[in-house]
Amino acid sequence: MQIKKPGLIPRYVQPIECVLQLEHSSKWPSDLEALCHIKTSFYLEISKMLKKDHKIISHVTPDFIDVFFEGLVFRYRLSIPKEIALMKKMSTETGLTCYRESLESAHMETSLNIMPKVMGALKGVQSLYPSYGPGTALIKRWLRSQLIDDYYFPDIVVNLLNASLYINNVFIQSNTPQMSFLKFLKFFSEFDWNLQTVLVNFNDDITNEEISELESKLQQNRAGYPPLYIIMPFDQGLSVFTKYVPTKEILNRVKQLAKESLNFVNNIIIKQNCVGIKELFIPNFDGYNVLIHLRPLLNPRRHEQILFTSPENRIVVEKYSPGNDDKLPIVDFNPVEKYLTTLRNNYGKYAIFFHDSFGGNTIAVLWNPKVFETVDFKVSRVNAGMLVDGKIVFNMEAVIEDFYILGKDLVKTIDKR
Repeated sequence: MQIKKPGLIPRYVQPIECVLQLEHSSKWPSDLEALCHIKTSFYLEISKMLKKDHKIISHVTPDFIDVFFEGLVFRYRLSIPKEIALMKKMSTETGLTCYRESLESAHMETSLNIMPKVMGALKGVQSLYPSYGPGTALIKRWLRSQLIDDYYFPDIVVNLLNASLYINNVFIQSNTPQMSFLKFLKFFSEFDWNLQTVLVNFNDDITNEEISELESKLQQNRAGYPPLYIIMPFDQGLSVFTKYVPTKEILNRVKQLAKESLNFVNNIIIKQNCVGIKELFIPNFDGYNVLIHLRPLLNPRRHEQILFTSPENRIVVEKYSPGNDDKLPIVDFNPVEKYLTTLRNNYGKYAIFFHDSFGGNTIAVLWNPKVFETVDFKVSRVNAGMLVDGKIVFNMEAVIEDFYILGKDLVKTIDKR
């Protein structure tokens, strides 16, 4: 990743995801490619109307339209019910038509059908319990400062876990974000996901009989369900948001971190030293094998760090003042995130990569213990290895050199522990 002007990296602008759901109609084409072209033409027409009638700036891609309105960027995607069915449509060798779920169709159904319903229900929780939103934000800040990012523990899962505490009245009602955060730590430190489910029953849409049936199926075939199983009204008991992550290893780690954090808070209360609470939200890099230090000027979210000491201004919320020269900002551009994704895609079987997504300038690396096992020579095992006495040995130096090459200009230094 070569960046010629490191001083010009803009601050991170995250789009607000929105979905426009269109109604069923027999007029929609039955060809998937034609349907995609129609969606793009819709985006183009919407963009023209926004500019002509409302002087609103937008940007169109084949998959979405970004709309710049009052200082915020809204990313709209069109949802056409027929599209998901067409993505599942397949032909067998005998010419028969069948429907099978694919990763693409499952992702689309989750993001365009299930997610809007969940977000609407969570908005209802926020209306009933004002401390829910800020409390959830504190939980995410704590979790990310433990170097567990959205890749290992998605934001939506945090939202649902905390919502379950409010809906089910697990503890005395939280009136402040701080209490919400502490109750989440207590809940997670005691929760046994092997035996228990997380129930998020919005508006009591799921009956007691349905809940009992889902819990019974879980007990009968625990291995067939995700490690963290969430029951909610919108996915027919599939727990779509935890299907792949978090894994058992991450859940164990978060549980241990929650226990230690609670003990830390108890000690602070006993000593009456509230200033020390900030340490809960500062990453600890002890115990990692490799630390990849990044250049702060190339990190568009560096201002979000707790320990940010640069004379640059932190991120502040200002009243938007429209101007004649308004332009759509660079949206969702984060070189650090791109680099982290590249590392995980290429070296995910050799190492685990941890990062504080709230402006962290360091990526922590833990080697997979299996990489240090000496194995017999095979062409399929040559990657990341070197030949020593007829055996394949893990070539750590070469892999670390690859980290440098992939992060050219972005990587400042790499420390081996």
